[in-house]
Amino acid sequence: MVLLLIAATSLLLQIVSAYVALRLISVTRWKKAWLLLSAGIITMAIRRAMTFISVLKGVSMSHGQETGFEVIGLLGSVLMLFGIILIKPIFVTLTTAEKEQRELAAKLQEALSNIKVLSGLLPICSHCKKIRDDKGYWGQLEVYIRDRSNAEFSHSICPECAQKHYPEFYAKTAASRETKNKG
Repeated sequence: MVLLLIAATSLLLQIVSAYVALRLISVTRWKKAWLLLSAGIITMAIRRAMTFISVLKGVSMSHGQETGFEVIGLLGSVLMLFGIILIKPIFVTLTTAEKEQRELAAKLQEALSNIKVLSGLLPICSHCKKIRDDKGYWGQLEVYIRDRSNAEFSHSICPECAQKHYPEFYAKTAASRETKNKG
């Protein structure tokens, strides 16, 4: 009776194992490895089924039957070994992917810590455009923004200010632009 219970439990576990291994094909895309493992498990299940049937029938096994069972067991073991050999790259790939994910997370964390954001109200002079900092000092707008962000400034002059502050220069450059546009 104990042998019957052991054989039945083993048979059930091997059938479930083969089913789970076959389901992993869709997860990992490693068809050959999981098919070989499933085939190995199924041959072991066949061996268990033969033992189970023999015990149910009350038939004692002859030397030839035992040899046949062992050959089936050996075949199952070989199939499982090749399945395991073929499955190794899955775990290597997973390990590599985890390492790359940790490195990327570290790089993202570093980039996040370097981000500077300007927010809130900035007191700015309506005439000279200087900004008052947290300590009450007035400083150039460019310096304030440069110190609190990654922005760099390059100075130029807009057409309105050029015309207002440098009318003779503005007239020459406007005439030069007009000549270029005609030619």
